[in-house]
Amino acid sequence: MIGVTIFVFVGLLSIDALWLAFVPAGAYLCIHVIEGETVTPMLLARRFTINPVLVILSIVFWYWMWGVLGVILAMPMLAITKIILRSAPTSQRTWPFHRRIKRAHPRTTPRVQRCKRSQH
Repeated sequence: MIGVTIFVFVGLLSIDALWLAFVPAGAYLCIHVIEGETVTPMLLARRFTINPVLVILSIVFWYWMWGVLGVILAMPMLAITKIILRSAPTSQRTWPFHRRIKRAHPRTTPRVQRCKRSQH
């Protein structure tokens, strides 16, 4: 809103026609809304996804703990928690299917056998 107010004042001071004075503020507002409501969410959704159930549970929990301030801070805290847990080395070790995938990796067994056969 501060940006729109600045554009309105500058438009009123520099443009003679009253309706033309509001055009820069309207253009700024349209660009800002389009960017904030469509472009940024689409770019962020590709790189960072959070389970919707966790979002709801986080909002409910933090509203219960801190009220409205908790609701405002729930998503940033959930995102930070996800980033920390993803980068922790213990999260990779405790992943339930880690051992199965590691054992069933197709390159390990054939490559070792090929090397042993070619050396003989």
